[in-house]
Amino acid sequence: SMGVNPELFKTTFSSNETIEATKKDFELSENLGIYSFPAILIKKGNKIHVITKGYDKFSKLEKKLDKLLLTKR
Repeated sequence: SMGVNPELFKTTFSSNETIEATKKDFELSENLGIYSFPAILIKKGNKIHVITKGYDKFSKLEKKLDKLLLTKR
């Protein structure tokens, strides 16, 4: 059980709140053009930046993150 209460997990997983939250997450992903995982997104200010869709090497991620995080806007 890995420290997870199976009954609580089942109840939470199948709750309307969890189902709606999951739907919203998938809708957001689709709106951002993300159809593969893993995906890395960063919210900076009011804008969401897609860092990667799917697997990418760390060296590429590092460059993208540096560019985003070191710019003023």
